[in-house]
Amino acid sequence: MNNFSIRLLCLLFTISSLGIFAQEQIANKLLPACKNSNRCGFIDQTGKWIIQPRFADAQEFSEGLAAVSVKIKGEKKYGFIDETGKMAIKPQFHTIWKFSNGLARFEMQELGKDGFVNKAGRIVVEARLDQAESFSEGLAKVSKTIVDKLDAKPPVYIVNSGFINTKGEFVIPIKYDSSSSVSEGLAVACIEERKCGFIDKNGDWAIEPKFEGAEPFSEGLAAVKIKTEGNTENNWGYINKSGEIVIEPKYYFPDAFSEGLAAVRLSWDKKYGYIDQTGKVIIPFQFYLHADKFSEGLAAVCNECSVDSARYGYIDRTGKFISDKTYSAAYSFKNGIAFVTKLNFLAKLEISNFGGFAFERTYYIDKSEKIIWKGKE
Repeated sequence: MNNFSIRLLCLLFTISSLGIFAQEQIANKLLPACKNSNRCGFIDQTGKWIIQPRFADAQEFSEGLAAVSVKIKGEKKYGFIDETGKMAIKPQFHTIWKFSNGLARFEMQELGKDGFVNKAGRIVVEARLDQAESFSEGLAKVSKTIVDKLDAKPPVYIVNSGFINTKGEFVIPIKYDSSSSVSEGLAVACIEERKCGFIDKNGDWAIEPKFEGAEPFSEGLAAVKIKTEGNTENNWGYINKSGEIVIEPKYYFPDAFSEGLAAVRLSWDKKYGYIDQTGKVIIPFQFYLHADKFSEGLAAVCNECSVDSARYGYIDRTGKFISDKTYSAAYSFKNGIAFVTKLNFLAKLEISNFGGFAFERTYYIDKSEKIIWKGKE
């Protein structure tokens, strides 16, 4: 092959790659929306219907494809569409998850097992796994349920886990009491007597199992539970990838870091605040029941929460609310858009968990909290 042919092939490959990237960028900005419980499609960020609502269910796009369901002989079956609404993978699955690392996890109802399908619709891993999680950094966590004491009443079951590669081959055998998906090159792994550490992608211990609990790494830090005398609650702190404690253990099950901040509280009945990666309190402890991760500079928090009501709002990185608007539920911003819900009282004769008569309505909002789409009442 001469130099001109090689350059031409490289150019064609680049153009093709850019085309795929552009298609995925368009698809990722499409939002699933439903006119009613059985008519779902996709809108753009102005609220305009791009893919008309003709599906029984619709999920967000991932890697250029979105899971949708249609009814076949009265039963929902899931497949995938592309950004034009064309069916890319025929509806055949009982349950489906988003694409990650080029594969999507599915479940076949008749088998009750998980498998993986690629973007061409070819089943790469047959539905033979007791339970699996989506791929992350080339590996997927899989679990197997084992009967420990069959003669016990009720029987005692244990769940062990390991990891497979994108070919479905076990690269780390099922041997851990529990584990997490791979994050930043490492995965949480726990062995007997609840000793947790971190393994690399080869299954070797990167950080020895010496913690009572551990959460995946995020932005270079991981929350771990330290064994301390007379303290079984607020003894979580953070370590770096060398296993060194960099934020002292004094929190109750803290969250992962996102955009340089993590939501923490001092005990289960205390309010949430946010710390930075040095452990400094950046946003004081003031949010009750819920404080979400930061995404695109904003975080959803519960401003006024009780057993009978919930008022969620959005704060910036200084802890200031961006407005006085509140919601019954609020989710993270993605591409400048967030999904929220509101309870409208005395509108329909439906008893709510909050007392009185109410119904819930769904919305998409932008960062100015302007409503770009309203769900049907």
